[in-house]
Amino acid sequence: KLQVLSEFREKVLSAVGHDLRGYLSNNTGLVEVMEHGEPDEELLNMLKLNNMAAQDILMNLVQMGRTYKQEGFKTNSHDVRSLIDSTIDQTSMYFKSKNQEIETKISCSGLVITGESAFHVILRNLLTNASKFTPDGGKISIGCHMTEDQHVRISVCNEGEPFPDDVKARIMKGLDTVAGRGTNNEKGLGIGLQLVLYLLKQMKSTLEISNTPNGPCVSFELKAGT
Repeated sequence: KLQVLSEFREKVLSAVGHDLRGYLSNNTGLVEVMEHGEPDEELLNMLKLNNMAAQDILMNLVQMGRTYKQEGFKTNSHDVRSLIDSTIDQTSMYFKSKNQEIETKISCSGLVITGESAFHVILRNLLTNASKFTPDGGKISIGCHMTEDQHVRISVCNEGEPFPDDVKARIMKGLDTVAGRGTNNEKGLGIGLQLVLYLLKQMKSTLEISNTPNGPCVSFELKAGT
């Protein structure tokens, strides 16, 4: 546990010292430019994206701190459709800023065993990551269906470049996460993905990654509630 907390501390220092500071500095520069000229839609969108990215970093760090400190991981039965819909609402600004289409293919219903905040963190990170690597005007698909062994399978697919085999293999083994630059040069340290992997492990689930002709897909399964 001490090692986990030490690793968490290093991630906090790295995020605050690099990404978070970078977003705030960029915002200061954008505000100064806008103060000396006419409001510009592109600059406003950049400002919004920077604010959302900085907010996501803070939310992930807070969630990581809470999760790593607690002794146990509590789960309950929650309505899966409500969880998905509310998470989509939380991330809608990302899609609007890049004119992206959100397609839902949800045939599941009823309850799922999960932590409510953990579910939001997992799906929000997968959705924002999909948005990051989807070009402007592209499509992101969210799927949900019941498996034969009574699990709920949730997937996020996006149009874009496929995951290279070596990167996919390292992620699947828990050896690496993807930071990378997005289609609009968005940056990140991969902290959100590390948190996703950790939370899924606590719920005895894993992240699955595949490539389709249109782009990559990520998915995970949770037990259906009763």
